[in-house]
Amino acid sequence: MHIAMYTPAWPGKKVANGITTATVNFVLGLQQLGHTVSVLTRNLEEPDAIAYALPKVRPWRLSEKIGFRLGLSNPFAKFAAEGVAAKLQQIHEETPIDAFIMEETRGAAGLVQEMVDIPVILALHGPFFLHKSVMPLDATGRDNKGRENAEGDAIDCCAATIAPSDFVLKSTLKYYNASPTFTAVVPNPIVGFESAVNSSSTTASGEPLNEKSNAMNRILFVGRFDTHKAGDIVLTAMDLLAQKNVNVGLDFIGPDPGVPGGENGAALRFADWMKRLQPITRERINYHGPLPRDAISGFRKSRPITLIASRFENYPYTLLEAMAAASPVIATDTGGIPEIIDHEKTGLLVPPGDAKALAGACERLIKNPELARQLGDAAREKIETDFSPKRVASDLVDFLGPVIADFQKTRTPQK
Repeated sequence: MHIAMYTPAWPGKKVANGITTATVNFVLGLQQLGHTVSVLTRNLEEPDAIAYALPKVRPWRLSEKIGFRLGLSNPFAKFAAEGVAAKLQQIHEETPIDAFIMEETRGAAGLVQEMVDIPVILALHGPFFLHKSVMPLDATGRDNKGRENAEGDAIDCCAATIAPSDFVLKSTLKYYNASPTFTAVVPNPIVGFESAVNSSSTTASGEPLNEKSNAMNRILFVGRFDTHKAGDIVLTAMDLLAQKNVNVGLDFIGPDPGVPGGENGAALRFADWMKRLQPITRERINYHGPLPRDAISGFRKSRPITLIASRFENYPYTLLEAMAAASPVIATDTGGIPEIIDHEKTGLLVPPGDAKALAGACERLIKNPELARQLGDAAREKIETDFSPKRVASDLVDFLGPVIADFQKTRTPQK
């Protein structure tokens, strides 16, 4: 089988992105099964025999500029679809493609399906309607009702719809009142954590840990400082731990777009929020900014307690990566997370937005290192059993067989 996949970047070494990470692991599993894979991307970081850089977006037409300025249309999805369809057709003519997998953003996958005679599989990595409570505006600052509608239309256009979690799949189909013929829950795969899991005397960058790091239990948080990932809740929980004299420090890794609360409607940045904390809390927090994947893996070697504090998540790779590294995990009970973590068995779940509950769970694991170790070991075993790239890829291939057969019988060739 020849399967093509879209990802924002490839191979994703420079920028952490869940779609890219999923693609990397799916490619590994499909290749292990002997299938051919082609990757389409707008950001080809380095040459790769299986990867194809998409063409540059064409210049805007006058009507498109006017429509965009008046808020009548948003042509970004159309531009993306045109480039993807052209590259798909080029590859397909050389080596026929059996199926193409693309995420749902702005409904571009549905537009691609209208342009090519290849079954397009819509992958629901993060439908906008599920995230709009914590992400009300897009990068243009505009209302996203058009984006929301386009993502729903894509379900009707594409040959099949998949999602990594049952929650997201059922919620999306219910919200759009959609009933596609072919749907499946296909979890995001992840390769096992291959680096030795042991204590390290250096940070991921190779620099010696400072004295306060050596003297404390460490907590790791990987995510943006924003409302969605709830970096504000993490910092508040750290302040509560400091008030109770719990001996713990935090490594915070991720970009800093900020949270609401600044002056005149401006975002409140990480440094501004830190000023709200007790001096002893500030001393215990190391902010590293965004780091590449390999550097983050360095932090995971010592199996730190890892926090997933998001107000909503679909199927976060930060959680899978922590579990693969045998880190004890505390995560919010939202979205697809409960489908990954068995509470009290492979991690601890707390309500989203509850800093007190998050701090309490941290204190519990810090005071009971044996429980923390047991949770981490069980988490790693679950990842190796249920989320290996080869196993998940096999399930994907089994699902695609009937989809491809049905598409070939019913599709009317494009002119």
